[in-house]
Amino acid sequence: MNVKIFFVAAAMAWGVGSAHADVFRCTGADGKTVYQESPCATGAQKALDDRDQRQRDRIAQERKVEADRKSQQAADLKKQWTACQADKSCVDLCYGVGERLATVYVANFQVMAQSNLMASDVMAQGCEKEVGELSSKCVDQCQRGFKLKARSILKR
Repeated sequence: MNVKIFFVAAAMAWGVGSAHADVFRCTGADGKTVYQESPCATGAQKALDDRDQRQRDRIAQERKVEADRKSQQAADLKKQWTACQADKSCVDLCYGVGERLATVYVANFQVMAQSNLMASDVMAQGCEKEVGELSSKCVDQCQRGFKLKARSILKR
């Protein structure tokens, strides 16, 4: 009995996975374009599969969302920078960025090492990219935050 259930379940799973049907774009004798599920009778056809286009659209949308998120983060950082200059607390802001960079680096240490990305390079480039336009002092504090956070994580 269990064997029958297994084969029925396997057949259903295979059927679900192969339910995709091709779409063919055919040109009729009158020159009009027709879309159908079966191949064209005349041989003038092109199989279409919109899964690739949907995936490209999804990837483009994800990239746009990520770019918007990064742009918003940069705008927020600039606002925080402007606010912290008034009360001289910018050291903490820049230091925190370095700590976050170090946390990401250490969490992905194996991947970074396989790609020959040295901590010093990630620190220098990351801090320059994240806070470089704010000030050189901010970059220095970012690097200090990176170093100290990385040391504390790696000592555990």
